[in-house]
Amino acid sequence: MKRRFFFLSLIGLLLALTFSAAAQEREVGLGGDAVGEGNNAILGTIRLPSRQKLNLRASVQLSTPRGNFTTYSDTNGSFVFNGLRTGTYRVNIDAGKEYELANETVEIAQSPRSSGSTYTIEIQLRLKQTDALPPRVVDASLVGIPKPALDLYGEALKSKQKGDFKTALEQLKNAILLHADFTLAYNELGLIYMQTNQLDEAETAFQAALKISSRSCAPIFNHGLLLTQRKQFDAAETELRRAVECDESSAPAHLYLGRVLVTLRKYDEAEKHILRSILLSGEGFALAHRFLGALYLEQGKNEQGVKELEKYLKLEPNAKDAERLRETIKRLRNNP
Repeated sequence: MKRRFFFLSLIGLLLALTFSAAAQEREVGLGGDAVGEGNNAILGTIRLPSRQKLNLRASVQLSTPRGNFTTYSDTNGSFVFNGLRTGTYRVNIDAGKEYELANETVEIAQSPRSSGSTYTIEIQLRLKQTDALPPRVVDASLVGIPKPALDLYGEALKSKQKGDFKTALEQLKNAILLHADFTLAYNELGLIYMQTNQLDEAETAFQAALKISSRSCAPIFNHGLLLTQRKQFDAAETELRRAVECDESSAPAHLYLGRVLVTLRKYDEAEKHILRSILLSGEGFALAHRFLGALYLEQGKNEQGVKELEKYLKLEPNAKDAERLRETIKRLRNNP
């Protein structure tokens, strides 16, 4: 009984998004990018001007009160920063000479959950205006939307990037008044509500987006992440399965589906999806190794679990609970 309690406590620890301090300026790997002693995370996606997936690794810098931290997205445009306290953060994207520098401001509020909150953002790149590049790339999802609504949507994205969420919300709502079936505007509403910890409002926004376009990948994934944060794991599983079906190459969709499946004790499927997230994003996806460690230990596969925890600590040596994890690894090795 005592041994079972130890493992249950350990699984909860491993699934918690808590990470620790790092240097003031450093290169960090994709996925478990610990930049402080907080327990919140920023999960980002970079899109091309056409809103298609990024097909290169972009430089992503996070400006924080403690300094700047740099990582790289995977080739699908996904990146993660963990270990964030409450406060204002600025995400800066450099995708190369063909694209304008892009940025987004994220305001992290005090989370009522001990495990913290994950803030999802989506940043759309813009082509530099040169003779060699076309002035505009048409986004199929914006075809048919009246120009005044499009203009308000564009202004809302700018307001959001500046951290002026109140103005962005009003602009998005006005855009929707001009065009009721504006899926992207509803999705952005949901993201801002998630960032400002207004989870009921985020739910309403994502549901509205999905009512208009039930097969739109972004609101499906974002809604699944919202359900995960609210610990509605059965509903989150359904939605994240849809997200994977919608975009099989999305590493975050596979990772968070795997995380939910671990919680629901569907271990075989959980392993498949977490491994898939590593394959898509590379071995630097530290959080995936933490989740795998939890999965293997729950199954009694202590040797595999220890190896995954060691991979995690190799990628995140300054994790907030690093010493506790090292003690756990020592205990498991001494008492297999």
